[in-house]
Amino acid sequence: MISLDSKQLSEKPKKVGVLDSKPVYAVRTKGGLNMICSSTGKPLGVGPHQAVARAIAAKAEPALVWNDLAKGDWIDPSHYQFLLPRYEALTTRLQALQEK
Repeated sequence: MISLDSKQLSEKPKKVGVLDSKPVYAVRTKGGLNMICSSTGKPLGVGPHQAVARAIAAKAEPALVWNDLAKGDWIDPSHYQFLLPRYEALTTRLQALQEK
């Protein structure tokens, strides 16, 4: 199981969307890992930048509705496409750990 406490986070988790009528949060660690997580703590997308984490979460969960658009953090997807396979695999691994 994944366990993060407030000392490992760079900021308070922020509500950024809704999935199946439940809130979805953006979490950023002090080490620079950005995560989009369900209300149960399941990682939906993980990446080195919020745009990468959001892209992975949106691909995995098409029903996810974003409330916080984060326009200031937008990056052209062509700039991070090469990162997606690596961080999709990391997201899958973290999801497997969460289920244990």
